[in-house]
Amino acid sequence: RSPHRRPELVEGDGVPISPHPREAVPPWGKIPWGMENPRKDGTVRLSLKLGRILGFPVEVDWTWFVVFILVTAATRAGLLQRLPAQDYSSGVLLMAGAVGSLLFFSRLLAHELAHCWVARQLGIPISGITLFIVGGVARMKGEPSSSADELRMSLAGPVVSIFVGGFFYLLWGTQRL
Repeated sequence: RSPHRRPELVEGDGVPISPHPREAVPPWGKIPWGMENPRKDGTVRLSLKLGRILGFPVEVDWTWFVVFILVTAATRAGLLQRLPAQDYSSGVLLMAGAVGSLLFFSRLLAHELAHCWVARQLGIPISGITLFIVGGVARMKGEPSSSADELRMSLAGPVVSIFVGGFFYLLWGTQRL
């Protein structure tokens, strides 16, 4: 077998995994290399594994790319309204929009990492983080043992979001002086 050949998606007993009808499959019908994510129930979720951050596996669902493009376009459009168009090329504005979109999703990832970090401190195993079209999710393998632990875990993400937002607000404020 060639090392460059895409491995077949099979479950433990060798039965091929077929995508569930409700799962998203690209129009060309093949799952792009590196995006297959077989589940225990045999369905396939299209996601791209980015790696590990603080020991937590991070992946982006295919729907994330839709939002990335929309946020990039909206950021670029906002920059067009605020900056003289003749001073910047379309490529520079598009790149600035992409950087703005990546900063937006970095904040979302920091939010989810905060949930995961508190869960780890409480002894709850985390199987990973997935970014979707509407946000992100930290996939827990267990439940908090008390409502107080659940509250701490729930508040961790918004607290990080507030700090990140405050940092960028202060940074923006210093630019206006």
